[in-house]
Amino acid sequence: MITPASHIPLSQLTRLIEAVVQNSFAGKTFWVIAEVSGLRYYSGKNYYFLNLVEKASASNTLLTTIAATVWSHGVNRIRRFESLTGQKFDNNLQLLLQVRVEYHIAYGLKLNILDVDPSFTLGKLAMEKQLTLDRLLEENPGFVMLTDGEYSSFNKLRVSPTVIQRIALLGSPGTDGFRDFIHEIERNLYGYKFQIDEYPAPVQGVGADLKIVEKLVEILSLEINYDVVAIVRGGGADTDLIAFNSYRLSRAVARFPIPIITGIGHTRNESIADLMAWRSLKTPTKVAAFIIDHNKGFEDQLLQAGTRIFEYAPALVSRKKEQLYYLNSALQGSMKEITFVHRQYLNELRNSFTSQALTGLRNRSGEVQSLLQMVKQATKHLLVIEQNRLSAMGQTLKMIGPEKILKRGFSLVFHNGKLVKDAALLKPGSIITTQFHDGRVSSEVTNVNLSHGEDDL
Repeated sequence: MITPASHIPLSQLTRLIEAVVQNSFAGKTFWVIAEVSGLRYYSGKNYYFLNLVEKASASNTLLTTIAATVWSHGVNRIRRFESLTGQKFDNNLQLLLQVRVEYHIAYGLKLNILDVDPSFTLGKLAMEKQLTLDRLLEENPGFVMLTDGEYSSFNKLRVSPTVIQRIALLGSPGTDGFRDFIHEIERNLYGYKFQIDEYPAPVQGVGADLKIVEKLVEILSLEINYDVVAIVRGGGADTDLIAFNSYRLSRAVARFPIPIITGIGHTRNESIADLMAWRSLKTPTKVAAFIIDHNKGFEDQLLQAGTRIFEYAPALVSRKKEQLYYLNSALQGSMKEITFVHRQYLNELRNSFTSQALTGLRNRSGEVQSLLQMVKQATKHLLVIEQNRLSAMGQTLKMIGPEKILKRGFSLVFHNGKLVKDAALLKPGSIITTQFHDGRVSSEVTNVNLSHGEDDL
């Protein structure tokens, strides 16, 4: 059992630990592979506090953790690392670090980070980038291609718009790059007008790739006929490009049906999104300049075409006039020849028809004379028959004429100069005239007796 006399102060124990650490690790440094976690940067004093952790590769469970610091010398090495690799010193990065073991009785055991090996990270980033490219090729046939060592995509092969006017601008409003793009576009020297629709999204940091993909999906869903989509990033650290190497964003860019132009502020290596995009430029300002130059190129083509037309039109018209003159002369000569040939042909036809007609008439003249004789005889016979018939009809008419009828005892009654056919037309007092075969008698009607279908005679 430990007696009270055997106890020591905590500080004495920590000094013993400090002495052991000093004896064991003094003047020694170690290169360790660890993952950054809980990173905090104090810009006022220019140092980092963080934890270094190691996880099991299979289960991702925590194996060990230790606090670490980065003082000014280490911060300078980190900035060099970021510049060389294009990767920001951040959480969740697995790095090869040069560390020194330190122990302070007030702050405990820590690792002081002296340097970061960029070659380890470059190799790891290159390996991860290649794995992403391989996955894109495998899972997106027809949308991602590799030909003679050059990557291409469905988006990269989009047809270049004749003129770029409608632009979907995707980026973080308020950043320098976003403002630079709009300023360059709106104040172009040629007075070109553009329709720019803004789609705000973070372009760096954790989850930025998924936010950009969401905006691309939104642009498609609106069904606006944009000429291009511009993805711009500026005003932040040049090293934070991890979002543009992600599989999700690179896949969305590769398969997008509208041409995409990237200007994400990198100065060295191309991101995978750059490789998949229709056009890739270094900065937002260069993206704006590219669009303006594209439209200027089209305008220059129109002006050149107009100049060529103005220069060549007179000569072309003159040549065509000469061609028409020669064609007209040749046509007139041909028409004369054609007319002469057809006139000869028509004369031959006329002579042939006349000869055939005369021959036919001579062959049929005897038949015509016989027919004429028969017609004359038939006509005389018909005239005799018709004369006899008319004579008989005349005799018949004489027998039934009014004079013959009146001589047979009949009379005609007139009233007011009109022939009376019905007794009902007369009334007592009517003056009538009776016509006999040898004269007329006037009389007054005293009584009218009407018959009713019976014979009153």
